[in-house]
Amino acid sequence: MSNNLKTNANKFQFLLAPDICDQWDRAPGATPEAISTLVASLSLKLPIDYLDFLQFSNGADGPLPVQPLWCSLFKAEELVVCNQDYEIAKYLPGYLAIGSSGGGEVILFDTRTWRVCTVPVLFAEEHIWEIAPNFMQLAEMLGRS
Repeated sequence: MSNNLKTNANKFQFLLAPDICDQWDRAPGATPEAISTLVASLSLKLPIDYLDFLQFSNGADGPLPVQPLWCSLFKAEELVVCNQDYEIAKYLPGYLAIGSSGGGEVILFDTRTWRVCTVPVLFAEEHIWEIAPNFMQLAEMLGRS
């Protein structure tokens, strides 16, 4: 992984606390190659907290204490394809899908501010609402209902 892609997955160790780790499903971390491929596939500079999380857990499933109440984050290897399949660039320019609720809502980055949002699969921008102002705050909610 090049120097500008070095990550610090240790910042997410709080998610391994006994009262939280039993509430969400963690995947093995993404390989440096998977993260590098993801970064090279996008014309965006992804937030370092998000890249660090992918190194800590490549995808995740768990409850959230806010709508949509469940978070299923895509793996690094799935993210580009999922955005193409959902046609996010066509229907929601300026957004990047990073997961789903598992029940009809997509979890997105607003690539202009990097806030985390959700929208029903109708993909109408007026139905987008913020879940967290950034990825780290979303991670801090993961596993809490």
